[in-house]
Amino acid sequence: MNIYLKNFGLYLGGAMVATYLFSFFTYTVFFLGFVAVIAGTILGVVMTHKAEGKRINFGKAAGAVALIIVAFSFLSFLTSVSINGMEFISWYLPNLLLYLLIEMVLAVSVLLATGAWYMYEKAGEPGWASIIPIYNLIVMCRIGGKPGWWVVMMLLVPIANIVFIIMLLNAIAKNFGKGPGFTVGLVFLQQIFCAILGYGGASYTNSATDASTAQDTQAIIDN
Repeated sequence: MNIYLKNFGLYLGGAMVATYLFSFFTYTVFFLGFVAVIAGTILGVVMTHKAEGKRINFGKAAGAVALIIVAFSFLSFLTSVSINGMEFISWYLPNLLLYLLIEMVLAVSVLLATGAWYMYEKAGEPGWASIIPIYNLIVMCRIGGKPGWWVVMMLLVPIANIVFIIMLLNAIAKNFGKGPGFTVGLVFLQQIFCAILGYGGASYTNSATDASTAQDTQAIIDN
């Protein structure tokens, strides 16, 4: 069996089934259903990464997640109609589509966050730093080869913060061998483009640090 379908089926599917069964005892389970999707996807990612011994493949993971969520939603729909009758369809179907969309967004968000985690690791930083507010900005400055005080500018100085953020993202793009177009992607769709860096074949080189080192070396030679 495909390792992706196996792990996401076991953990994501299992979490969704458990929540659905619990819904027969209470009607306040909708929020827990979304939590189950997040938790199940995280466990699927962790276990698949462990089984593969390397970064997971986004396409395969997204495909497995989509298949499981759609299949479970279809089965839950058939079960609910069989229990409540055909008159239940007019109420249930619109809600089903809404819940399906939300579950897809939540699951894909976890996969994108995993890509950002991988991006940090490629740069030699701890992956968990990507999910820690403020600290992730400090680490991004290191990845971009910029001083830590830039974080203060990005957080506390209006207007100027936009300039500093764009400059930082441009530096990160350059350090991963990407051009101005990728910087634009990072500015407007940061989560997606960070995931592209993490999942893709881009390698990291701190060009800013390398340039500074080269300058220092040349200065020593000249003196």
